[in-house]
This record gives sequence, structure tokens and C-alpha cells, in this order.
Amino acid sequence: MGVVGLTKKKLKDVRFRKTEEAIFEAFFDEKREAKLSVGELAKKIGVNRVTVYRHHRAMYEIVEDYERYVLEEYEKIVQKVRMRDKVDLRRIYYEMLVFILQNRRIFEALIKRGDLKIVEEMMLALKLEIIEFAKLPSHSEKILRVYIGEIVELIVDWGLGGFKEVELVKLLNNMIYLTNTVKGRLLVLEN
Repeated sequence: MGVVGLTKKKLKDVRFRKTEEAIFEAFFDEKREAKLSVGELAKKIGVNRVTVYRHHRAMYEIVEDYERYVLEEYEKIVQKVRMRDKVDLRRIYYEMLVFILQNRRIFEALIKRGDLKIVEEMMLALKLEIIEFAKLPSHSEKILRVYIGEIVELIVDWGLGGFKEVELVKLLNNMIYLTNTVKGRLLVLEN
């Protein structure tokens, strides 16, 4: 990630984390109508411009920094699950949903902005596991794209409803159901 950007190490520093939370709140404030400049953002949160630049190289990179941070942390979780003898897609989905809950503020902000790229990338990271679990042909790009779109919509609906923890098991079951039925429902697209 380089010197600038979000890392777990940086976020452990209380001062860095407090400033980052202020940047996050100001940047993702749904009431803001126009794009903020670095100076306006700095003034709004009570720091100087240099401090903002220590966190993010440019305003347009704030979303990218959050996406990069989330995807890097998510990949670590997926790798831990993959290290087990038998890869269990249900377990991976569960870990993904728990991860989303742990980072709900970021996901809420991105979903409100209509930015679903991060959830799509999280699902694409599981491409091989999905193909194996659903017993899809290895060349199933169309099927996979439609399926991932369905899962993303489930997660977005969950997010728009406030990421309620009590809905996690129902969502997980719906994701597994879609995975179990994807081949039969979507093979028609490839023909």
C-alpha cells in the first residue's frame, strides 16, 4: 500500500485512527452536495491539509484506499480458510459476512454511494471455490457473473436494511441456496 493509505498498523495508532474516522465521516457524509476540496475537508475536521495528505494522497483516492484496505484484509481471511484441508464455501461465506459486519461503516458508505465494486471483487476472489462447489464447467464466466450479481444484490439489500446481525443466517442460507442451484438455473445462458 505504500506510505500513504490505510493499514492495520496505522489504524492501531489512536491519533491516526481518530483523524481517519473524522476524514471518513466528512468524506462519506451523505448530506454533502458538492465534492469537498482537501482544504475544505481539513477545515471541516479541524486539521491542516498536510494531515489529510498523510492519510490519503488525493481526495479521489479515499474510496480506493478504503477498498484496497478492505480487500487486503479480506484476502487474509480467505487465505486462512483456504489453508484448511477441505475448503468449505459455507464457511467462507460466513467469514465474509462477519467481515462485512466488522467493517459495516465502510460497506454502508460505499453501498449508499452505489459503489458495489468491492463486494463484486470479494465474490470474484472466491471464483475457484464457487466453480468447484457448484460443479460448474471451468469456462463458466457468464454463469459466474450472473450468480455474483445475485449474491451482490443480496448483500446490498442486507446493507440497505442496516446489516442486521439477526439476518446473517438467513442471508447465508440464501447464498448457499443460490450456489446450489446456480448450475441448473443459469446453464441455459451458456447455450
